[in-house]
Amino acid sequence: FALYGLLISGPLNHFLYEILNKVFAGRAKTKLNMFLTILAQNVVISPILNTVFLAANAVIAGERSVERVAAVVKARLLGMMKVSWVVFPCVQLFAAKALPPLVWVPFFNAVAFTFGTYFNTQGKIRALQAKRAQEKDGKDE
Repeated sequence: FALYGLLISGPLNHFLYEILNKVFAGRAKTKLNMFLTILAQNVVISPILNTVFLAANAVIAGERSVERVAAVVKARLLGMMKVSWVVFPCVQLFAAKALPPLVWVPFFNAVAFTFGTYFNTQGKIRALQAKRAQEKDGKDE
């Protein structure tokens, strides 16, 4: 995962946010411009980053065919986007109001890391519980 962050996620984040900053450069920090920035982040940048993240995780988990990687992305992207659309507008609004654009990417990465760790842990706990329940059901028969 460290290589993913260093070679893929980090550069892609910086590249996409640099484009966003150029698009909105020189505009006043009005409510409309903040809304448009957050909208662009959620409609353009977040789906790209989440798609790349899911694809990379599928490859790291052992998927080798384009079809299987695409299937993983298709199965998980909408759920991931729903979480992003609930959580990140608040985070992005805070960043737009309180932080210079130069530190947005590290800030967003820290928040995403925290939420990603939480959700991955919850997913692993649920998977272990399901496995234990299945093993228990197998012993009861």
